[in-house]
Amino acid sequence: MDTLKIYLGLEVFRDCYEEDGHILRVVGGALHDFLNSFNVLLKQSTPPTPEVRRYIHQASILCLDKDPGLLTVYFFNPLPTTELFFSGIIQAAACLLYCTRVEVRMDVGGKDSGALQANHQPHLLYSVVVRDGRSLTPSPMRTHSSGDIPLSLLYSTFPFHILLDQEMSLMQIGDGLRRRLGRCRDGQRRPVFNEHFVIVSPEIRASFQDILTMLNTQFVLRVKQHGASSADSPGKVFFV
Repeated sequence: MDTLKIYLGLEVFRDCYEEDGHILRVVGGALHDFLNSFNVLLKQSTPPTPEVRRYIHQASILCLDKDPGLLTVYFFNPLPTTELFFSGIIQAAACLLYCTRVEVRMDVGGKDSGALQANHQPHLLYSVVVRDGRSLTPSPMRTHSSGDIPLSLLYSTFPFHILLDQEMSLMQIGDGLRRRLGRCRDGQRRPVFNEHFVIVSPEIRASFQDILTMLNTQFVLRVKQHGASSADSPGKVFFV
């Protein structure tokens, strides 16, 4: 069955490559770049019917290179048929776009015990072993420990940032956003995200787990300002 899934995905990708190879060849410099751009490719290439549009807004792919030569790929909110061909698409993209040999394994049961795996969103999890390590370049989605980004540097460099914990409490707010928010009503407790912000895009719930499924997507936040015009702020989410 696994061989059949690989073969089906290879055929699907070859058909796409014959028609749109000029676009696919310029999507990033390595396999993880292609996979982390997959959401954009889906939105640009799918007919905008209401049913498909709803699926595209929910679907999300996240590729992490936690260890050298090993990619961990999450496909959140997949269609029932996605499992039948996605492993083959990964293998075909590696071969045709980056001349890289990979072995794709679908992980059943969730061996990864991290925060992403604890997510209750429907998802598929793949391990991609890169056989030609020279073709694997460092990825901007590479996971970091919290010690790699000093909070003092984050505070001084990005005045329009917020730092959330898993309960969606605002642990830190940049000076730019703090001036927009004004004083918190209750100085005795930590403010909560939903009290001051709305996620405009992507169309997800304002929960920690839902945000994790869209780490490689641009976010647009709206500041709740009662009695004043609100402003939208685009930005990127990092998991530290």
